[in-house]
Amino acid sequence: MKVVCNSSVIIGLSVIGKLDLLWKLFDEIYVPSSVYHEVCIKGRGRVGSTELSNAIKQGKIKIISPKNKTLVESLVDPLGYGESETIVLAIELSADYACIDEKIARKKAFRLGVKVKGTIGILWLALRRNLVSKEEFLRCKVC
Repeated sequence: MKVVCNSSVIIGLSVIGKLDLLWKLFDEIYVPSSVYHEVCIKGRGRVGSTELSNAIKQGKIKIISPKNKTLVESLVDPLGYGESETIVLAIELSADYACIDEKIARKKAFRLGVKVKGTIGILWLALRRNLVSKEEFLRCKVC
């Protein structure tokens, strides 16, 4: 399975020390360049920045920019660049999911035919595949 992740999912999983669930659950993981910039450049020193940088260095997550800049720009209001690029990149890569938590972005993605999975959905999938225990799932601060 192939996924494109927005910053909220990267940060949420990093907060609970479970970013590795992404490569345990999915074959290909991408982040748009704007998400990388938001988490690793603007967010340097915050939760998620080191985790994402390390995953990229290890080749577990790839950075890519969407080609359809017009579609990205059309989604930017009311969405941010991270959400917009995540949705467009999911379309361009024929990803199985765009991993997004924000409600408005999820609705936009759905309207464009993109399936979404948020942090809780990823944790639920991990629970079903015995990658996290029921106790870990229930204790999860993101949930």
